[in-house]
Amino acid sequence: MNTQLQQEIRQLWCENLGCPTAEEADNYFVCGGTSISAIRLLSAIRDQLGVTLDYTELFEYQTLEALSRRITAALTAKEEAV
Repeated sequence: MNTQLQQEIRQLWCENLGCPTAEEADNYFVCGGTSISAIRLLSAIRDQLGVTLDYTELFEYQTLEALSRRITAALTAKEEAV
């Protein structure tokens, strides 16, 4: 991950899980994520990145890479709608 957005997502992920680093293939739930922390992560994504994701999407996009792709796609769609 090398874009600014990807770095921001990684930072939110790490802050949420309390881990110093994260790899693209890391699975949120394997790394210690819980249903409660997932709600907090989704809230942080909404507040800081302006993307609202459904709770179930974190189960669909469990890796850092997949979640980053989903957020990027949501932001792109949002920009194209304007």
